[in-house]
Amino acid sequence: MRKKIGLIAMLLAVVLVLGACTSSTPTAPPNQTVPGAEGDWVWERPVEFVVLWGPGSGTDTTMRAFVPFLEAELGVPIRINNVEGAGGIRGAEFFANQPADGYVYSMFTQSHIIAAINGTANFDIMAETVPIASLVHDARLILAGTQAPFDDFDGMVAYARANPGALTISVMSITGLDAIALTDLTRQLDIDLTMIAFGSQAEADAAILGGHVHMSLTSPMDGVQYIEAGLMNGIVLFAEERSASVPDVPTTVELGYDATIGPWRSIVAMRGTPEAAIVAMEEAIYRANQHPGWWEWKESVGLTDRDGFARRAEFENQWQTEYVLFRELMTQMGIIG
Repeated sequence: MRKKIGLIAMLLAVVLVLGACTSSTPTAPPNQTVPGAEGDWVWERPVEFVVLWGPGSGTDTTMRAFVPFLEAELGVPIRINNVEGAGGIRGAEFFANQPADGYVYSMFTQSHIIAAINGTANFDIMAETVPIASLVHDARLILAGTQAPFDDFDGMVAYARANPGALTISVMSITGLDAIALTDLTRQLDIDLTMIAFGSQAEADAAILGGHVHMSLTSPMDGVQYIEAGLMNGIVLFAEERSASVPDVPTTVELGYDATIGPWRSIVAMRGTPEAAIVAMEEAIYRANQHPGWWEWKESVGLTDRDGFARRAEFENQWQTEYVLFRELMTQMGIIG
């Protein structure tokens, strides 16, 4: 009798195991990662984000605006640690020395691709950093002062070709993203512009209003006030589609030029971070990005013209593509040999 009972119990156990093995796996919606695909990850303590610029900077305000929605998805608090200096490199080096335990992340920009090409960090940014997701992507806008000898794109090109090097334009750095974006356009136009670096956008705006430079490179959100006041003319937007902030300004793409470099801000981890933690963080970022409150904030600062969100695979492709393009442009500019 006991043998029969034992045999029945064994048969029941086999049936239960087979039933579990043949149950269907839930299918993720498009563009979603199945939670736990690399092993379940449980958030057990606060997460730290190392922000590489100071409080009030664009990166800092973006991260702080996103934190409440990401916290709600993670279920644990997020602590922001501002480590500024050397154009975001000091903080990146600090971040690289933190434990890669799944609880420390950072927000990088294209400054870190440029630093990887220049070799200005004490670690290999491209090899040791894991792109997780891009959050926002802004565009650059060329404005011309009303005293400039032209008021539209065709006029700018014609004047620049007739007067090589005579046109001046303000940028934040002659070796940074602004200069790279301009070089990408000017090499396609076969024109020369003289770039002049200013310490802040306010100083650059004052220089163009005072007639000290012909043009300025800025964001649509910063430029719209001057266009609406009749103090500057919008020349061209480095983007695929027109901006809601400056709808009358044509884009580089509609004019036939593939010059669309603009600043993005993205979340990264260090190599060695548990894959399960990266998968869980990407999924949480994806869900937080869909929150209406986050989109309301982006709209308030003019960051909804471009679809700046990109998941891990797409962002990593963009990261590598821009590395190659930036290296080519920086070589042409004489920044690297």
